[in-house]
Amino acid sequence: MGLPVSFVVDDAPPGTARDDLTARGTEIEVDYSPNDFWTMKLNVSQQESINSALAADVSQWINDRMAVWTKPIDLRNNLPWWTQNYGSGSAASYFASDVLAPLQIAKAFEGKSRPQVRKYRANFLRQCRSQTT
Repeated sequence: MGLPVSFVVDDAPPGTARDDLTARGTEIEVDYSPNDFWTMKLNVSQQESINSALAADVSQWINDRMAVWTKPIDLRNNLPWWTQNYGSGSAASYFASDVLAPLQIAKAFEGKSRPQVRKYRANFLRQCRSQTT
């Protein structure tokens, strides 16, 4: 496999890969009670979360491993194992669709605002308490 024995024997590989996020925003909240029976609250916020750095170690690890993954030859047909279809596709097709495509999407969003975080939000609450006698 081209890996050190400790990588295979240990519970988890040493080190972790991580992404960096940068977040900033502003929030304003106003409470207003014109009398004892009315309360109004307004909350407005603006926020932005940015993918500031994708884990560079992941791309480096893939580049290092690619030399090992593409090397084995299937002795039955003398063709590279990486490109052979063994019933559910080849290792190369799996890598392209399930590893490389999501990684390229993540890299495309590097330095951009995260689409799953709403940039603006507003809430308004009005309460009316009845007078009890």
